[in-house]
Amino acid sequence: VEATQETINGQIRAKWQRRDGNLDLEVSVPVNAVAFVAVPASDRQTVTEHGQAAAAADGVSFVGQDGDTAVFKIGSGDYRFGSTLPKR
Repeated sequence: VEATQETINGQIRAKWQRRDGNLDLEVSVPVNAVAFVAVPASDRQTVTEHGQAAAAADGVSFVGQDGDTAVFKIGSGDYRFGSTLPKR
């Protein structure tokens, strides 16, 4: 699935796919903008950004856990999140 949205600062883009119980999520945020990203994950520790722990990645801040969703605040740039999807 892929979506784009034009904003006053430029284009926001999100693309995701599920594969073998995992989620790959790509997000692009324009210059001078911030976004909140909700990543399905039963625990924030399982979320990665470009292969490292998301909470330790540059430009990424953990905001909180809402059930099976970890929420992160990100600045402008390109991000690639990964997670193991919660079991339903």
